[in-house]
Amino acid sequence: MLKSSKSKVIVFCKAPIAGKVKTRLIPQFGKRRAAYISRQLLIHTLHSINVSQLINDGHTVELCCAPNCNFPIFRQLARQYGIRSQVQIGAGLGSRMSHAIRAGLKSYSSVILIGSDCPEYSCEYIQQAIAKSGVVLGPALDGGYVLIGATLSDSRLFSAIPFGTNQVVKKTLAAVRCSGINISFLSELRDLDRADDYRYFIKNRNIKC
Repeated sequence: MLKSSKSKVIVFCKAPIAGKVKTRLIPQFGKRRAAYISRQLLIHTLHSINVSQLINDGHTVELCCAPNCNFPIFRQLARQYGIRSQVQIGAGLGSRMSHAIRAGLKSYSSVILIGSDCPEYSCEYIQQAIAKSGVVLGPALDGGYVLIGATLSDSRLFSAIPFGTNQVVKKTLAAVRCSGINISFLSELRDLDRADDYRYFIKNRNIKC
C-alpha cells in the first residue's frame, strides 16, 4: 500500500461521562460540571485547530474515542466536520497512543496526536508539527505534552512513561535519545486539568464553559 504524503491528525477524546472525566476538577466543580467542561473542550479543540483548513490542505483528521464511538457528542462532531471516528485500542494510555500512531503510519507519512483538553491549540500549531520529521512534542506547562507527532513508530516512546505526572516529557525525551531518533519541540502550551487552569482560561476568555 502506498503511503499518502500528507498527515493524519488524531484527536484523542473520552466520552464526557460524569465522574469519569476531568476528575481533578470534581472536588471544586462536581461530576456533572467537570463532564460538561470536558465536552466543551472537545468542541473547542476541533474548532481551534480549524479542521476544515487541515482537510483542505489534504490532511486527514480523525477522532479516536474512548470507551467507544457511539456517544452523541462524538457522532455530532463527526457529522459536523465530515470526519471519521475510531475507538482507542489498548490497555493503557501509552498503549492506545502507540497503537494509533503505528496504525496511522501504515497509510500516512506522519501522524499528529493531540488530546482534547488544551484551549491554546491552533491550526498553525498543528501545521508546525506536520512540518517536522522524526518525533515532535508540544510540551505542556505541567511537564506532560499536549501533542506528539511522529514520522516513524517506536514503542519506546510510550513504554514505562508515567502519564499523568510531571515526568512525561523528561522520560519521553530520555527514551528518544536512547533510540537515536531526531526530536524537536514546539512552543509550550497550557492544558486544562485543574481548577486553577479553568479559572485562567475563563479569565482570558479562551473557552466558553
